[in-house]
Amino acid sequence: MPWERVDRLPRYAMKPTPEDQAQTCPEALPERAFLEGVATVFGCGKVALLYPDPAANGRLRVTAAAPVGLKGRSFPAEWGLLGAWRQDDLKKNPGLAEMAALLPGMSSLLLVRPCPSGPRDIALLCLDPRPGVFTDAQIPFLEHSARALIHALPGGPDARMATARARPAAAPEASLNAACGLCDSTATAEGGQAALAGIIASIGTQFGASRCVLWQHRERAFRPVLIWKPPDTQTGPAQIPADAEMAAFLARRIETFTSMRPVALEEEAMLGRLGIGARLILPFRDGAELGGVLCIDRVTGQRPFAHRDVALLSCLTGAAGLLLCQQETHRLAEAERALLEGERNRMRAVFDLLPDTVIELDAERRYTHIHSHSRGSVRGRIDGLLGFRPEDCLPQATAEAIHALLDRAEAAGFAALPELVHPPAPAAGPKIYTLSAATHATAPAQASPGYVLVIRDVTEEIAQRRERDRLGRVVEHMTREVFLTDCSHRLTWTNRATEEHIGRPVDRLAGLSPRQAFGTVWSDATRLDQVCEQLEADNGFAGEAAFLDHGGTKVWFDIAVTPLCDGSGGREGWMWILSDITERRRDKDRLAQIARRAREAEERVVQAIETLPDAFAFFDSQDRLILFNDRYRQFYPHSAPAIELGQTFEAILRYGLAHGEYPSDSRNGEAMLAERLARHRRPYDESEQHLADGRWLRVIERRTPDGGYVGLRSDITELKQLAQRAQADRLAAMDLSRDAIAIAGPDGHFLYMNPAHRDMFGLDATEGCRKRTWTELYDGETPELMTRTALPALDARGNWRGEVWYRRPDGSRVLHELSLTRRHAGGILCIARDLSERVRANRELARLRDDLQVARQRELIGHLSIGLTHDFNNLLAAISGSASLIADSGIIGPNVQRIQLAVGQASGLLRRLSDFGMRPPLRERVDMRGPVRAAVDLLLADGSGAVELQLDLPARPVMVDAVQTDMMQVALNLLTNARDSILSEEYPTGRGRIRIALCIASDAELRRPLAFGSVDPARAYCLLEVEDDGPGLDADARSQVFAPRLFSPSAVDCGSGLAILPSIVGKNGGAIALTSDGASGARFSVFWPLDSDRNAAPATPDGSRHRSRPLSGRLDGHMVLVTDDNPDVLRVISAILENAGAEVAGCTMAEDALEAVSEDPRHWDLLVTDYAMPSMSGARLAREVHAHVPDLPVLLMTAHTDWRTHGEGHSGREFAAVLGKPISSADLLAAAEAAILDR
Repeated sequence: MPWERVDRLPRYAMKPTPEDQAQTCPEALPERAFLEGVATVFGCGKVALLYPDPAANGRLRVTAAAPVGLKGRSFPAEWGLLGAWRQDDLKKNPGLAEMAALLPGMSSLLLVRPCPSGPRDIALLCLDPRPGVFTDAQIPFLEHSARALIHALPGGPDARMATARARPAAAPEASLNAACGLCDSTATAEGGQAALAGIIASIGTQFGASRCVLWQHRERAFRPVLIWKPPDTQTGPAQIPADAEMAAFLARRIETFTSMRPVALEEEAMLGRLGIGARLILPFRDGAELGGVLCIDRVTGQRPFAHRDVALLSCLTGAAGLLLCQQETHRLAEAERALLEGERNRMRAVFDLLPDTVIELDAERRYTHIHSHSRGSVRGRIDGLLGFRPEDCLPQATAEAIHALLDRAEAAGFAALPELVHPPAPAAGPKIYTLSAATHATAPAQASPGYVLVIRDVTEEIAQRRERDRLGRVVEHMTREVFLTDCSHRLTWTNRATEEHIGRPVDRLAGLSPRQAFGTVWSDATRLDQVCEQLEADNGFAGEAAFLDHGGTKVWFDIAVTPLCDGSGGREGWMWILSDITERRRDKDRLAQIARRAREAEERVVQAIETLPDAFAFFDSQDRLILFNDRYRQFYPHSAPAIELGQTFEAILRYGLAHGEYPSDSRNGEAMLAERLARHRRPYDESEQHLADGRWLRVIERRTPDGGYVGLRSDITELKQLAQRAQADRLAAMDLSRDAIAIAGPDGHFLYMNPAHRDMFGLDATEGCRKRTWTELYDGETPELMTRTALPALDARGNWRGEVWYRRPDGSRVLHELSLTRRHAGGILCIARDLSERVRANRELARLRDDLQVARQRELIGHLSIGLTHDFNNLLAAISGSASLIADSGIIGPNVQRIQLAVGQASGLLRRLSDFGMRPPLRERVDMRGPVRAAVDLLLADGSGAVELQLDLPARPVMVDAVQTDMMQVALNLLTNARDSILSEEYPTGRGRIRIALCIASDAELRRPLAFGSVDPARAYCLLEVEDDGPGLDADARSQVFAPRLFSPSAVDCGSGLAILPSIVGKNGGAIALTSDGASGARFSVFWPLDSDRNAAPATPDGSRHRSRPLSGRLDGHMVLVTDDNPDVLRVISAILENAGAEVAGCTMAEDALEAVSEDPRHWDLLVTDYAMPSMSGARLAREVHAHVPDLPVLLMTAHTDWRTHGEGHSGREFAAVLGKPISSADLLAAAEAAILDR
């Protein structure tokens, strides 16, 4: 051992030092520090050093303790007879009751007495209140440390005790913690590694080392385990890389170290290069072998190592080596223990996983042994069955089955029962078991053999097999493609979906590779070979793959391949699942494209926000700024440092208040802050904000659906300046206004009068207006009337408007319009307007009303006469047709002539009656601007103050051939309709707008959709437009806008409203267009021809068109379709045509005729139709027929002379000829034959 060879150290190992000559040990007491180190290493509560005290009959006295609480106490001498060591528990061992009484509160005890018969007899006592703290493995270390302490203490116990009594107690902070093997920095560390590091650190600290390295020796090589340096160079011990030079040096001195001789190096050149003055190398053992060395370095200038240092360090190095070896032994033991525990757990798991129950039966078939994997209460029930026979504890059917099985086993040596259903227990299902039985010899003297019965519960296995069968059927009918392959990737089975996709049955697919099988549907199935190669490397595959079918279309499939294993875990093959995800991929691509577009849209929104001339800011629901543009910072320069993403609106506002963003003298800062925050949190707010630099901002803030806020700031500084100038201009305009304007205070006295007001009432400018109230300017009953009506209205509504009489300075009484409005602070704004001119205009308007009323009466009489004419003409047509038939048949010729003469006279009378109703046109060359201006003046004279009228007339005259009254009536009716539409709507601005314009129509304007009439591209038209911003017209209103009404909704509209417009415009050859979206506003466009050729001559039966042959009056072989709602006329027309040889089909309903044409379009040669029919006019029927047969000729028969003005938007080009009723047979046949020949 190291301490046995300390005095025999060779002289070259060290040199004597002054410390060796002057003293034999360090000045401080080492035992206290030693005990503290032991307590730290063992983690125990108390450690004490005991000496036998001869003066006290050998009692063991405590000379040192850590902590010092036990110092000075003594214990019975019998404790020294306990042996070399004792490790026990004071609380659990009743024999230590006396010892436990002397050490109250302690439980674990460890006592070591390394030299009980030697000259230096000491004992180390370790105590702890926790049970089980000490182990047997700690005893060698404690013995080793105790022997090291014996060598470190001078003299015998008496001398040591005397020295201890003579010296003062060393301070705790001056104790040799290094000598005990641990330092304070490792006092709380757990495990041997921390303790070992603490020993090395303590050695280095106590002995002033610059570096300590612990080297471990294994297989004649050294490797560094721990390194320590002073705290000023590194934080603590750490592992270091191998030092090749030092390892080689140690290997060369291995023989020296094997003999456990320390080596001290001084004044070496190698050490000098490293700044080392002395190096001490101390070996330690690992059993009988060299365990390693501890290398301690001192810097140049320090004293060399003394003999006492070497002795103490050798002891502590041995303790450190023992601890290092103990760690290695503990590590190997832990590894062995872990290996043993793993093997034990594996065997336990194997036995637990065995599903069988093994039962041994004797020759009498009684249970002798039962081995089962069951645990707990089940094992108790199994053990209770020993000695029983099967029929004693099982149902009769089960016992009989077991006996039959044992009989077969006794005969054949082995027998098995594949399935045995055991009756179910209460609240449980039936159990299914498999049984195997065999015989075995029990004892040589026993003739009958015993039995071994193996029972396995296969209830779950059978349920799983059934579940597998069910799942197999499910897979068979899955829409996904599932197939199995062997280990060489050849198909062995496919489900129905795979067979349908490939188009082959499973017997033709067996043995093919996936590429060969799917090559019939995919042109690039080689991708499946790559999947097969990847399976071997990755033990499976999961991913997506794209293929091209033979049509070139890309299809996507999700491929999942998993291995199929047998019961032993060996691979049997692969299961492939293919899912068509083409649509999903397309949806994913579409979603990606949508997301990309959304990002692009977001970027465009951000760019658009940056390009805004206004400041923009967006705050989230937590009032944090999440988006803004640069203009927002520019508008608030003093608040710019606080305008950052994530800042709250209140923080930015407070920063601006603190840095002079807002006027400081306007109001209290906190009050302004509270008001601004309240406005900011409203759902919508619009306000003006004044900044300290004089700028004005309009602030608009609106809450978003998610609780955030969007704000816009516009610089309105120029607008404010313009408003101030406008205020000054307004005062100047009031002075220059022709209307009389005055302002009265709350008491009714005038505060202001413009010159027009003073002139109206004959007041001098020098006369003080404050001397009069606004009611004093009127005389007679006017003041009383205004007090009774005007003042209550002002109090109730805030305004009053009416007409009152006043007396001019010349004494004449004049009517004027007075408007009173309540101003703020109770004042009154008075506006007076002279109505003399309006009275004159109203008189003129009354005269025009009379003229227009006459025109209306004539128009009504004309409509009445037209209706009578139509009915009489139908009757006359029937008479004339009958007469024509009599004449054609040669019967009663004279009578026929008289009938025809009477018919002619009756027709003439009806035409004169029609001419009486229709006013003869008095056309002249008129400038359209004049009637339009007259209509505007009439509308303004009606006093529509809620309407703003915009007149847009060309600079040059617009000359047309027309009746001036017609033109004015059209314009006035359109303006009146627009005004009435506006007055039916509430306008927040207070006024509606009407625009009337006149111009020459362009080609593009002539192509607009028309609501009435038609335009001739060869003619020139002027365009009259009336547009309003009223409520607009929906589809139903647009369809009935020209419907006749008995009474006009307006006093100005003296015609029949808009219903009269088609008649006036139609007879002048014009057209009307109507535009309205149904939500707001409407625009009427009237196209008026500039020339007088308004009606083209209708086609005549004997037109000048060149024909292949002359007219014969015969229609042999031609199919003619006749339509008239009058059955008599229909029979006459049909008879005329049939007498001419035509095949005729007659209809009284236009819909029947249209259905006949649509069913067989090429069957008919001619269509003859009336105009006025109940459900469909002849013009509409002609258009519908031409949609099916564009070249089918149509003859129109009508008793209406004004059929073109009936508002259907046609020009007459739909008809091959137009024949007026009554019709002669000659004219009808000539027109019919000509139309058929011209087709």
